[in-house]
Amino acid sequence: MRAKEMVFLNRLGGVIRRSNFANRNWKPRLRRLGLTVCGFHTARHTAASIALSNGLPVTKAAAWLGDRVDTLLRTYAHWIDQDHSEAANMMQQFYEKKSD
Repeated sequence: MRAKEMVFLNRLGGVIRRSNFANRNWKPRLRRLGLTVCGFHTARHTAASIALSNGLPVTKAAAWLGDRVDTLLRTYAHWIDQDHSEAANMMQQFYEKKSD
């Protein structure tokens, strides 16, 4: 990519090299924070997994990550709440009202 197509540039106005950014900024900051050093993709995946497992709606997560909903579901479906008790309770209440 050319520098004019980039959002962030280095001090000289050129393209930031991924390895330079990782070694000079990303990894040292993770170490300073006491976090496990990982790559950008791993950090993105972790953030998405935490958000989804804590109830962030799929549509909001997809928009936040810049993904389509179907892409997000293929990748992260296992992190979405698997507790179906609320749906079961609703069906039970419906059934009980019908039989009254």
